[in-house]
Amino acid sequence: MNFIDVSVNIDYKLRSKNGQLNFSLSGEQINLLNEYSNKEILLGVRPEDIRLEKNNNNVIEIEALTDVVEPMGNETYIYFEIEKDQFIARVNPSKNLRTGEKIKLYIDPACGYFFDKKTGKHINYF
Repeated sequence: MNFIDVSVNIDYKLRSKNGQLNFSLSGEQINLLNEYSNKEILLGVRPEDIRLEKNNNNVIEIEALTDVVEPMGNETYIYFEIEKDQFIARVNPSKNLRTGEKIKLYIDPACGYFFDKKTGKHINYF
């Protein structure tokens, strides 16, 4: 899983330190993160939840420079950084990607996992 520090601001938007990731929370996520307003948490994103295609309008669009492109046959791993944190995306091998190429990637905010930064525990409904 990919991890990055984000803060939950008073308007219930998640923002990474330099703003490369910046998005509004859904109603369910607001309820889940209510006690974390104005605090930092960890956002976790699975490699398979990062896409090369925009599959709906409610996605986070990021631009990244590919550090490594690793074709594995039926899938391709893309290594890149978001604010100096290394991320890995697992995508379909349909595009001919190269190392050092600037690409757009898309993350569905509903696919994010939230963790308490102090305890490391998953923040969930239970």
